[in-house]
This record gives sequence, C-alpha cells and structure tokens, in this order.
Amino acid sequence: MQETIKLPKRFWKDDKWAMEHYKELQERYPDEWVVIKNSKVIKHGIDIEQTSDDYSLFVSSGAEIFLE
Repeated sequence: MQETIKLPKRFWKDDKWAMEHYKELQERYPDEWVVIKNSKVIKHGIDIEQTSDDYSLFVSSGAEIFLE
C-alpha cells in the first residue's frame, strides 16, 4: 500500500507564488536553486546543497521547472 504524504498549506501557497512569479525568478536567478518561504525568496544558489532545507525550485533559463 502506498503512503500518502500530506503537504502543508504553506507549500501550496509558495508553489502558486513561484509559478506566478516564475518569469521574474528566471530573470533574477537564472539556472539557480531558490528557496521560497511565505511568498519570498529566502535563499538561492547554484548548488542544491545550499538551498535544500526547505521548498526548493530550480529556476532554469529555459522552460524546465524542477521541484525538490
């Protein structure tokens, strides 16, 4: 049986904010990982190890979106 993981509401709010502001994030943080918390970028860097302690989004200079 597969376990269901319930994500906090904050995750979904931050996810929505990230998608709404993705173009801005691409311009400001191309090819970097960003950590978004409470609809703000609180960390960013080229190495996921620098940013992996919370919701991380890879901001590609192309069209791909990767969530960690």
